[in-house]
Amino acid sequence: DNAAKLWELEGGQWREKVTLRHSAWLKSASFSPDGKLLVTASNDRICKIWRLEDDQWQEKAAIQHSISVRKARFSPDGKHLVIVPDCGSAKIWWLDDDGQWQEKVTIRHSERVVVTSAQFSPDGRHLVTTSSRGTVKIWKLDDGQWEEKFTIRHPYYCVTNARFSPDGKHLVMVASGVTAKLWELADNQWQEKATIKHFGIVNNAHFSPDGKQLVTASCDGSVKICGLEGGNWQVIATIRHSSPVANASFSRDGKFLVTASHDGAAKICGLVGGKWQEIASIRHSKAVTNASFGPDDYQLVTASRDKTAKVWVLTKKENDDNS
Repeated sequence: DNAAKLWELEGGQWREKVTLRHSAWLKSASFSPDGKLLVTASNDRICKIWRLEDDQWQEKAAIQHSISVRKARFSPDGKHLVIVPDCGSAKIWWLDDDGQWQEKVTIRHSERVVVTSAQFSPDGRHLVTTSSRGTVKIWKLDDGQWEEKFTIRHPYYCVTNARFSPDGKHLVMVASGVTAKLWELADNQWQEKATIKHFGIVNNAHFSPDGKQLVTASCDGSVKICGLEGGNWQVIATIRHSSPVANASFSRDGKFLVTASHDGAAKICGLVGGKWQEIASIRHSKAVTNASFGPDDYQLVTASRDKTAKVWVLTKKENDDNS
């Protein structure tokens, strides 16, 4: 319906707060780390930046792009914004001293190559971009300018996304193939460290908050959890679904993991006696497309193709069992 809806927790109840509209299909919405800004990206070729002022969300900027926009993300300090279109190059915008958003730089891989994703590092000083031609580029902010520092070539044709570890010393990349690749920064050079194999396309990969574990979600219906032990990454647990898994991610404290699968289930796993075990399964009537924990780790939101988003609360007993 070309809209994003914001809900607010009031008196223990979730209430619809505001509807943010575009003139075409909305593709993504993302908060700034401090929760005071929100960016929406749409097929109408516009990214809108909204700000919470006097308990109301106000549109503060509308950034026009030449084509439809797939996603947009803030840097950790909220002062930079990277915009990824459906085709072509990405762009970085920055918030100037007058509170205006200004275009900073265009991020290109090469001519006629599509930038497929862009993610800031946790310290906000690096950016990793991926492309449709198997290249991954790492950019660094030096003296106010974004400069290309490294290029990594992936054996598969299209790299769909890449993420830094929390300490910025590891990088995981996912391509249109059956593997996720881990790279490590050593002696100021990025070196391939490990390959995590599945029997189907890998859809996503996320590091744990401490950076010592990694989870991958695949179309083969499996989720693999890898641990960093003795300098090597090894598979320590596998969670199975009956259909492709769209996503899997850790809670903020790293004690829980949630999966989202096309079989209509989101599985919650926890560390029990030092081992990952399934402790709950949440059902929708159709495919679950995403699931993530709230900031306090006691709430969980799931999104489904059944046109519902559900908020779940972790009971005290479940939490005690995993303490």
